[in-house]
Amino acid sequence: MINFGNVARDLGAQVNRLLLMSTTRLMVLGVVRIFQPAHGYFIRRELQSWAVEQWANINPGSIYNALRTLTREGYLSESPAEKGRGGGQSRTTYRLTADGGKEFLGLLRRALWQPDQYDSSTLLGGLSFMHYLTRDEVLAAMEARAGSLRGSQAELAHGRRSAEDERTVPARTVEHWMVTHERLDGELRWCEQFAANVIIPRPRLEAYLASEGVEVPVTDTKAVGQIARRFRASMRATALRLISLEAATWGLYKSLPPLAERKPPGGGGVGRTRVQIKYDQYGPHTTEVFTTALQKDVVNRADVLDYLNVHTLREADARDQPTFEQD
Repeated sequence: MINFGNVARDLGAQVNRLLLMSTTRLMVLGVVRIFQPAHGYFIRRELQSWAVEQWANINPGSIYNALRTLTREGYLSESPAEKGRGGGQSRTTYRLTADGGKEFLGLLRRALWQPDQYDSSTLLGGLSFMHYLTRDEVLAAMEARAGSLRGSQAELAHGRRSAEDERTVPARTVEHWMVTHERLDGELRWCEQFAANVIIPRPRLEAYLASEGVEVPVTDTKAVGQIARRFRASMRATALRLISLEAATWGLYKSLPPLAERKPPGGGGVGRTRVQIKYDQYGPHTTEVFTTALQKDVVNRADVLDYLNVHTLREADARDQPTFEQD
């Protein structure tokens, strides 16, 4: 007889491990991709030289556990242990499999495209390997990330106002919303600044300002719009680039209209659906675990929806791609 209590605990542990290990998995797969074939001790030393313990809370034990897990899941392949130089201890080396390469790129894309307002390590992990993506995709990811951050800021603002009006929480806890809002604002400005630095190289911008006779420091939003159109950047990113080059002040950035970050329509394409976004965000393993748990009645729909923070869930056949939907 199946002990569903044990099954539930096992599934819950697997879900938590998959969600919490995403940065560790990305870093391990990335280092293996760079140095393959590489043995565990080398991978550990390399990641420690990147100070991952400080910014991603990745300790040596987590690295070795990730190597075993990724090998078991088919993302890494082991080569037969070979004796070290001088007849030293034998060491198993690792390489990425074809599936491992896909998993690495999937984790990398999620780290750059999907912001996490409570954990910055995913973004830092993504930046460590962004050179494996095209320039256009990295810029698109920063634009999408900035849009998501703006949405989170708007949600926080509404939540704070509702809490203040209804007095549902102690007044001092409103500062929690303020701290999170400022943290998101800092990351939002960084996204725009990063994109601007790539799109608007300093020599080209300085040459353009001189050729067009634009007066520096730039104080007119119309001039910002002109520069933005020239370099096909948003006005906010353009303003931040001017500020970084001491060609404008923060007063210019604050004077931009609220919708200045919106680009004119065009460019084609239909974009990703909500289903695709959710699937990309949570990944195949997590969705398969939840689907199996639902089919076995180990967890109920309400718990899954609350865990994934979505409104409705459509259970897919076990052999098909799990799908998530929002109303």
